[in-house]
Amino acid sequence: METFNIPATPSLMKEFLRQMGGTAVIDGGLATELELHGADLNDPLWSAKCLLTSPHLIRSVHLDYLEAGADIIITASYQ
Repeated sequence: METFNIPATPSLMKEFLRQMGGTAVIDGGLATELELHGADLNDPLWSAKCLLTSPHLIRSVHLDYLEAGADIIITASYQ
């Protein structure tokens, strides 16, 4: 799968939303998917810990979302 490193700008997001009919839903159950991939979520700051200790799992989950058809992925910024 080819990935692009395109910075999101307000105008880019507005154009994307226009093309998608004006609505975008961003929700993916990151914790559930990370846990299924073997991440240790037994920490009050589990998402920050995963970013530091298991970035490969973060990448894997995001790639899974893209392969499943997601049009948008966002950073793991829950905590």
